[in-house]
Amino acid sequence: MKFKVIPKWKSNDLKKEITFFYQRLDELLFDYTLDSYKPRMMSPPFLAIELIKTINDVEKDTINEKNIDHIINELRLFIENDKIAQRLLPLPIERILPNQSNNSKNPNIKVKAQILSKSIRNQLYIKVCQDFIIESISNNKLSDIDIYASFFITSIIGAGYSKQYVYSKTNDFFMQEEIDGTQSILDYFNLFDRTRNKYTCYIKVNDTAEHIPSQLSLFNVEIIDELPDSLKNDELFNSVFNSEENYKIVKLSDIIACDIHRAKENSEEVIRVISDLYSVFHHKNKIQWNRENSLIIDENNKTYNATKETNVILRGRDLKPARASKEFDRLLRSFSLMGRKSSIQTFRGVVSLHGIALLTDNPQNQLLNLWIALETVCPDKKKSKIESISDGVSSILFIKYLKKLVANHARDINRYKSSILKKYAKEDDLDIVHTCFNTLALSKHEGRRDELTSSLSAYPLLEYRTQQLTKLLCSKKSALEAIDKHIQRVEWQIRRTYRTRNIIVHSGQRIRNIDQLVENTHSYLDNILETTMELSCGDLNFDDFDQVFEYCKQQQEELRETLQQDGHISENDIEFILGVERRSPPL
Repeated sequence: MKFKVIPKWKSNDLKKEITFFYQRLDELLFDYTLDSYKPRMMSPPFLAIELIKTINDVEKDTINEKNIDHIINELRLFIENDKIAQRLLPLPIERILPNQSNNSKNPNIKVKAQILSKSIRNQLYIKVCQDFIIESISNNKLSDIDIYASFFITSIIGAGYSKQYVYSKTNDFFMQEEIDGTQSILDYFNLFDRTRNKYTCYIKVNDTAEHIPSQLSLFNVEIIDELPDSLKNDELFNSVFNSEENYKIVKLSDIIACDIHRAKENSEEVIRVISDLYSVFHHKNKIQWNRENSLIIDENNKTYNATKETNVILRGRDLKPARASKEFDRLLRSFSLMGRKSSIQTFRGVVSLHGIALLTDNPQNQLLNLWIALETVCPDKKKSKIESISDGVSSILFIKYLKKLVANHARDINRYKSSILKKYAKEDDLDIVHTCFNTLALSKHEGRRDELTSSLSAYPLLEYRTQQLTKLLCSKKSALEAIDKHIQRVEWQIRRTYRTRNIIVHSGQRIRNIDQLVENTHSYLDNILETTMELSCGDLNFDDFDQVFEYCKQQQEELRETLQQDGHISENDIEFILGVERRSPPL
């Protein structure tokens, strides 16, 4: 979370609410935001489309019919908690998709799914979502702004815009425009009218492309020998295409997209297909291209430089170099898995697959390698592979969830105003994260919470997040409810990843929003590796993955039993939650 304020105001009406809306949009679109605060991958319109596609895949025997049940259960729960979808539906969801154990046997299930999809299609969903955002801002309802801002970003990215474009346009608008109440929010919405335009894209490629000019023309691609007169003196063109470099320029015409970054992505997909086909006949040399910059010309002959988006697999948080070096040294000195040949071989295999995924920029290959790594590290033969992975990942994320939220919040507060948490930490003789958890959760610290909230009043999103976390941690049962909702979403995503993996393997289809699946799967694998290394290098000295997963399962059961009790979270509960990975065995 980055602290940003709107510099220009024509009117101070709804200043806090509009600032909150902008800060939440910025957080949703930032590559390195905590996953819990990023936009959801799915919304009811896209789940309805996924249901139809899944029914088609089941009819083709590409995937198992049980997948229909999983999607319908997710879709029903979504709609039950989504006022936008409820407003759009012509009938109650129970009438269209009854709650039954075997939905694949539902008469006319495909037709019913089509009716549902047409009723809540994304175009209608966005319009109602925009209305709800205006209403929420006007009525000072920050919690509703929070929800609908997330739905809005999910919807417009799903409509065809790149996240990079939306992020850029959002910041340009709120940083440059003079904001005048809700009229400015309507003007902001008009930036994303979902119009698709034709673009011409120029990309640098290596010399290999000049061997197949006639084949390139079949894909509406041509090698440029002579630049158009309009580009010869274009400063942007000359800055991107340095004349001293040894390369060829390919021109891709009539690229249909919502924005320049999607045009770049679509153009590169065409070149990737050509390169892969050519490599079948010539293994040593592939057509390679410059992924950092592409020159894009729109229908009005305006020139743009479309830069490379952050590789989805690199969007996780890294340790700083000094800390990474220290942890690497600790791993080499204390890693218990080194003592067992079978365990270290598994660990090396998983790390190797993780490394291969980091090296490629093809999201389908990334997903396949990460999924194979999960299958390798979750070897419970008593369950199906998907159940083994889901249970293993869920047990680890269950025990880490509250700590993750509070640690992230402590960093955000410290980044904005470090003095206040440092003061509390000094009083408690604890680290920042532990002090932050105590401050948010313990009833005796009500005075602290008031002081903390007051100190954040100029930062509406951080102030709101502090209040929300305090509410979440006010009782054991509310904390458990939050964890269970998170784990439910994780299980849905794991099953979605498994379906996607099967579709890629069995049909080779291109998958919508695969980047988000890659990002989530990478996060799951990283959590497994981090937990394994922590438990192997620490006092517990585990030397087998089965020990790690069994231990986390036991800790999950212990934490669940603790949080099922009535009352507030205690200091002992907090110590348990924060120390679950480092706990020493009893003497």
